[in-house]
Amino acid sequence: MIEETAYVVKTDEEFAWVETQRRTTCGKCSAQKGCGTKVLSGVLGKKLTHVKALNTVQAVPGDSVVIGLQESSLLKSALMSYLLPLILVLLGATIFAYAFESHNENLTLIGALAGFIVSLTVLNRFAKRIKNNPAYQPVVLRKAGIDLPDLTHF
Repeated sequence: MIEETAYVVKTDEEFAWVETQRRTTCGKCSAQKGCGTKVLSGVLGKKLTHVKALNTVQAVPGDSVVIGLQESSLLKSALMSYLLPLILVLLGATIFAYAFESHNENLTLIGALAGFIVSLTVLNRFAKRIKNNPAYQPVVLRKAGIDLPDLTHF
């Protein structure tokens, strides 16, 4: 389970809307001085992420909580979001290039576009299927033992 500390902003019967602060691993690797990620995070500043989580501990606004998400759910979602479009774009381009036995780049491009459109359709269906699946929902696991600063003023 991947865990993160968050701040509860609002609640209803079943869910809590929480804020977490995006973190980078800057300062922990050897490429600190030449790292583009460190420069980019410095320019963009500290960003807050708003997440809707199942409120299993009856947290109330103002509580510091620990939220969690199953690693397998995150991995499957990431693979679907990143790998599936790449595979289908390459597959579409290859099929169109060989099916028409032409070295016309426009046909290859059309095939790649067709593969991308198919991947968007599959991803849309996947998103609808997992939307209410508890395995893909962040969950408030417990109240945190620390008090977080009010993140709404950053």
